[in-house]
Amino acid sequence: MQAKDSNQAILFDAGEDPEPILRKIADLNLELKYLVNTHGHGDHIAGNQRIVEETGARLLIHQLDQPYLSDPYLNLSAYFGAELISPPAFKLLQHGIRSVWGKLISGPAHSRSYSGSYLTVVR
Repeated sequence: MQAKDSNQAILFDAGEDPEPILRKIADLNLELKYLVNTHGHGDHIAGNQRIVEETGARLLIHQLDQPYLSDPYLNLSAYFGAELISPPAFKLLQHGIRSVWGKLISGPAHSRSYSGSYLTVVR
């Protein structure tokens, strides 16, 4: 998501293959400020390392999903033979945080992380 009248952007989830995302960031000449993991499953965090390293983006995740970043069994990657470990979060999010991007709302989804498993931006 690109900020209005700016080249600054925020990315929700790195996905499994960061290459197309990195190409798009370069093509649009974006300055990626934050990478927000909507939850800690492996298919959402697999590209974290590369995106953070190549863009300097700061990684954010809901506080209840933080353990998923460093535990391949929680993030489910161990069951697929990948054993993913993500870089640590720069900051942990919680319900109701306001930012220049809008308000981050957490709610139940399909991860085991209680009620903090996804984030939505509302303006």
